[in-house]
Amino acid sequence: MAAVFASVIKDAHFFVRKSRPELQMETHLRLMSKSETAKFLGVSNRTLDRWHALRKGPARISAGRRVLYRMSAVSSWLSANEVEPVGNFTNGYDIT
Repeated sequence: MAAVFASVIKDAHFFVRKSRPELQMETHLRLMSKSETAKFLGVSNRTLDRWHALRKGPARISAGRRVLYRMSAVSSWLSANEVEPVGNFTNGYDIT
């Protein structure tokens, strides 16, 4: 999952240098539309709606009729849903 997250971040041009705090603030406040978020996550708009109805997906902001997602909320939701492997294969199938 970490590799997928890293590639998604790279594809989204989500580079922040630690020496520039104003860039970190700008990235934290970056808002994405529903379409941008769906593309970023690799799901459909309908899936985002379904996740919202089930209270399952990333936090979102409603501004009138427009639905927006904060980049930092999507990133933290991805991190919170990351699953670490609990072990490796046994019986001669160890892939380390």
